[in-house]
Amino acid sequence: DEWQLIEENLDFDEVLFCDDGTLETMDWSKLSHRERLILKAIDGRSSAREIVDKLEVSPFDAYKTLYELLRSRLVRRRAA
Repeated sequence: DEWQLIEENLDFDEVLFCDDGTLETMDWSKLSHRERLILKAIDGRSSAREIVDKLEVSPFDAYKTLYELLRSRLVRRRAA
C-alpha cells in the first residue's frame, strides 16, 4: 500500500530543503507540474506537513511526490 510506504519513510514534521547542487543541473522540463510546484514551495524552514498544507494539491499526491523527490535526492531532510 503506497500510503503505508510513505508514512514509514517520511516524517511529516521533518524540515525539508532542496539540494541546490542537484537542482542546478536538473532539466526542469523533465519534471511534472506537481514536482515543480512542490519544489518551489520548499523553503528549507517548513516541515513536510507545512509544505503540503500550502499547496492546492491533494495531500496524498503531495506526500507521494515529496517521497519520490526524497528518493531521487532532489529534496533532503534537514539535520536535527
